[in-house]
Amino acid sequence: MNFESKIVLQLQDACIQQGLNVVLKQVDFSLEANEFVFLIGRTGSGKSSLLKTSMQICPSKSGRVNWLDSNSIS
Repeated sequence: MNFESKIVLQLQDACIQQGLNVVLKQVDFSLEANEFVFLIGRTGSGKSSLLKTSMQICPSKSGRVNWLDSNSIS
């Protein structure tokens, strides 16, 4: 069996902004293949903003968002 993990999504020092409000700052996050993650939090805590930034729907103000072995998309 091969249990080697492969990171498929990585955010490095990402800053996420909605309008003039900084929603999340200095986010470091990685997701490995076949891994499940649940985002839980209050309204306005940045869950949707994190997903939108990860999917390149909304760009990050700073930092990096990397998918698989590709270069930064933000």
